[in-house]
Amino acid sequence: MDFINILKKYIRSGKKIKPVQKFGHVFAIRAIVRIFAVIFLLGYLSGTFMVGYANETYEDKKNRWVKNHDTITIGYLDDYSPFTDVRKRFGEDDKVSDAAYGIFIDIIKYSFKKLNIYDYYKEDEIIYQSYESFEEMVSDLKKGKIDLMAPGFDNDTYAEENDLLQSYDIATCEMLYIYKDKENIFNDVSKEDSTKKVAVSENIFIQEKYLMKSYNMHEDRLLKRKSLNECLEAVKKGLVAGTIMNSYGAKVVLRNYSDLKTISLKDEVSFCFYSSKKNKDLMAIINKGISFYGFDNISESLIKNTDIAYGIYNDDVASFIKQHSLVIFGCCLAVVSLIIFLIMLSVTKDREGRRFNDMAHRDIMTELLNRRAYEEEYSKLIKKGRNLDRNLIYACLDVNDLKGTNDALGHAAGDELIIATAKCIKEVVNNKGNIYRIGGDEFVAIFTAGKLEFENMKNQMVTAFDNWTGIMVKSLSVSVGFASSREFSNATVEELARIADGRMYKEKFARKDTYKVRTNTGTIRDVEGYGFLYKNEEEQALLDAFMLAYSAQYDTLTGIPTMSYFLEMINSSYNSKNFASKNPAMITFNFNDFKNYNFRFGLQGGDELLVIFAKILEEIFGMENISRFGEDRFYAFSTEEEVEEKVKKVFEEMSKANEGKTLSVRAGIYVYSKEEEAKRHASSACDKARIACEHNKKSRESSYRFFDSEMDKEIKWRNFIIYNLDNAIENGHIIPFYQPQVLAINNEIYGFEALTRWIDPQRGMLLPGDFIPILEEYNITYKLDKYIANMVAKDMLKIIEEGREPLPVSVNISRSDFLMSNPCDDLISIVEEYELPRELFKVEITESNIISDPYRMKKEIEKFRSEGFQVLMDDFGSGQSSLGTLRDFEFDAIKIDMGFMKNFDERSKSIIKPIVMMARSLGIHSLTEGVENKEQLDFLREIGCEFIQGYYYGKPAPFESLYKEGRGVGKLVINEAVKNRQKKNLLNKKEKSKDKDNEQDMAIEIFKKIYNTVHALNLEEDYYEEIVANYSIHKFMGEKGSLSSAMSKVTRVLATKDNLDDIWEFVNINTLPQRLSDSDFIEYDFKSNTGEWIKSAFFVLKRDNNNKVVKVLFVTRYITKK
Repeated sequence: MDFINILKKYIRSGKKIKPVQKFGHVFAIRAIVRIFAVIFLLGYLSGTFMVGYANETYEDKKNRWVKNHDTITIGYLDDYSPFTDVRKRFGEDDKVSDAAYGIFIDIIKYSFKKLNIYDYYKEDEIIYQSYESFEEMVSDLKKGKIDLMAPGFDNDTYAEENDLLQSYDIATCEMLYIYKDKENIFNDVSKEDSTKKVAVSENIFIQEKYLMKSYNMHEDRLLKRKSLNECLEAVKKGLVAGTIMNSYGAKVVLRNYSDLKTISLKDEVSFCFYSSKKNKDLMAIINKGISFYGFDNISESLIKNTDIAYGIYNDDVASFIKQHSLVIFGCCLAVVSLIIFLIMLSVTKDREGRRFNDMAHRDIMTELLNRRAYEEEYSKLIKKGRNLDRNLIYACLDVNDLKGTNDALGHAAGDELIIATAKCIKEVVNNKGNIYRIGGDEFVAIFTAGKLEFENMKNQMVTAFDNWTGIMVKSLSVSVGFASSREFSNATVEELARIADGRMYKEKFARKDTYKVRTNTGTIRDVEGYGFLYKNEEEQALLDAFMLAYSAQYDTLTGIPTMSYFLEMINSSYNSKNFASKNPAMITFNFNDFKNYNFRFGLQGGDELLVIFAKILEEIFGMENISRFGEDRFYAFSTEEEVEEKVKKVFEEMSKANEGKTLSVRAGIYVYSKEEEAKRHASSACDKARIACEHNKKSRESSYRFFDSEMDKEIKWRNFIIYNLDNAIENGHIIPFYQPQVLAINNEIYGFEALTRWIDPQRGMLLPGDFIPILEEYNITYKLDKYIANMVAKDMLKIIEEGREPLPVSVNISRSDFLMSNPCDDLISIVEEYELPRELFKVEITESNIISDPYRMKKEIEKFRSEGFQVLMDDFGSGQSSLGTLRDFEFDAIKIDMGFMKNFDERSKSIIKPIVMMARSLGIHSLTEGVENKEQLDFLREIGCEFIQGYYYGKPAPFESLYKEGRGVGKLVINEAVKNRQKKNLLNKKEKSKDKDNEQDMAIEIFKKIYNTVHALNLEEDYYEEIVANYSIHKFMGEKGSLSSAMSKVTRVLATKDNLDDIWEFVNINTLPQRLSDSDFIEYDFKSNTGEWIKSAFFVLKRDNNNKVVKVLFVTRYITKK
């Protein structure tokens, strides 16, 4: 599934999104996540959605449907409250008729009214057809007997098999298991060897499909009944172990089965409309209606239709009165009785209304207030601003390792922990405030307490958690963060919430490796005596110090030892009694194709896989014998006797991990020989294990390889690199090669990247891949990088001495440079020594280096930029890429990894485009590496990538070669650095026309507005003498052509003209394109033969119904040096 389909799936199904599903009234989390996903998807599709069928507007689809269909027939499922059902309704002639009701019916009626469908159809031309059987309704839909059906279930496989279309999701809810006796609890019933049966309805296929898909339950174990009520009767009578229902329907049906119990199941179910694929225009109408209807209306509809199902809604009262009006008429006693009945019914309705309102604000599992109630209270406190009660306390609580409990012991054990947490909090907070369950394992308490009382409450909460013991789990661990108005005077509730949340997560992180719920015999431990609850600023300082020490020893993602801590532990283990008579073995593990896995499942999916693998290693080797060195490289320590068995166990566990979303693993093993006993060093063992692993790289299956004598050659190569670097630098064997960086819009050279080449007298030319990784591993790249920067400065000085102006050059900085030296100070020393402008140097830092130490790298990047150097993120997309990195770090440009060009397919395109769009929206330039052909170039131009680098424009070459050929010399394209260096002013090209018409005024005003927002100029107000603009409005009648080629042709003419008075004679509008790309405004700068700078811009003024550009503004401005 490509990137777009993944987003569509997220929007429609809500998987991985954890909505609050109880009673359907709180959709806040799910709504927000989906709305942002929709916004991002719409932005992504903006360039492609305007062509083909997508060019059709909604009105086109609606009109086509209305024109071709005289009626609309809607099928709905009977007795499936609150989604769809039938109830009796009295007409004006006292005749009783069936009427459809439910959430889906409300959406249809609202949609048809909102979208004016009723203007085209009479009431009897919109037909509602009820069905008892879901399969029968699907059959009629496929045969064309009905046009639309509800409800359907979000199931892509089922829809595809039956040639159906699915609408946007209406609601997502839990599935519940209903049982009577404790011996029939679902954990036992769902086992494959169980003989107990589960009842399912013949008319609703979702029960059977759900059990077979989510729990692999065989069809022979399903006992079919005609309806849900018959299923419940079978459970009640003990004929079956249990049955399953959706949580919404259960609230209606289970009111008559008070002796039955429920438990939540692991997977959710989403409901939607179905139509046949030939009715896609009708589905477009329904989807638009769903968008208008919104989540708030769906919540209200759920409550209303549940009320109706209970038989206390006003229409039922009216029906009752009409049905019995003939009996009570003429009988005074009956009238009085009826009045009394109505009064009692009204009182009951009010009481029931209050009860349902309370239910709408309650969490079913814990009976605490839910997220909806929390948001209402939170909004009230926000309005109070900084005038909160001095004794107000805001607490955030989170159950630790709930996912681990669910995975290890089942969801029933996880539910036990959630209920226990709620009980403990209620015992302490009692009537002092409110407690809310706002997520799966998240709670908030808002209450008031005096200073001493608050301290006692914290101690009571610790005691309550410590003393709790359960049936399936014996211990409870909860992380808590408090913030009080007394501690933070004049704080708003938003500030208190942020502080409490931060404290809770700090505590959770600090306790990460000290407490894990794994079995039913777990115990509670403190971290260095540090209590469970945050108390004061002194303890905060202690906690911060602990976290700093922790991050130095343990990987923050997986929780296992870091490289340095691992090597320290292993070196000390060599002489321990555990290895006294055994040969130690070092193993390194790498995932196969982890980069592609990140593309498919996103950063979060990749991180989850790393955490799962770390847990597997911990279970097999033990925490003290494993480490994560970085990205997907892990190490483990064992003995020769056990190593193969343990490695095979790792492969086996990994193959079935993460519900099948996993990767194969390759391993390299190094076993110490007897001769090496006296010189054991862990780092040397790691090197040899890694080399063995790399020799196994071509295998796509999980496999391992031992280090052998052949691999010693690689060790010797590494030694050659390490011990000959200084000699190669001193003798000039290492030189910079320059590869051009080109403006995509006009093919002009913008700058260069300096790439290192090592030319050894015996071995010939060595490429960076031959020696850079080795230098990085041994933290000596700083010598090479400083040397290359110095060589680039010398080459620039040669150009300046020839009277020419050099182009900017990018130099690479490695992570180890920051560990061993100060690269920013080194670069400052170089430019000052050669008296070069700082804007001529750009610094490239790889994405993996930034992610490895984000806090430090953010400061280093800020330092480079403050000193006048531009900073580029190199190899974006090569590792654990995150668009959030673009937001959190201030880059001048990003370089998209060349790997996308090597595997240039639709998947690569779908990833590159949003990266470019996001960078543009953040004001960051984009450059793509590795471009080798015109197809790649045209795509990058189309999506708005600004700069190109690759063999298509030229291979890296030494300075002498470029200087001799004149590449880049005298063909300067203006860039931001040069512009800032040159102070410019505007000169009047001609006298302004006295007879300006409205279009001319508009043109000048538009260009003024554009000009003032173009950050690249960055001109100070003092240097403007006068604003002058020529304008021209053109109609686009040209044939094929791209914007870049049109701009290029215009530019080539203008750049050769000495007299700008003749500029418009040479503008051939037939070269301009019929369409622009993603942007409706594109600017361009060029330099004429006489040295003047000219700025021009295209600005789209009008498009036709087919999105074709028909009117454009072309503006020029004449700029010269002051």
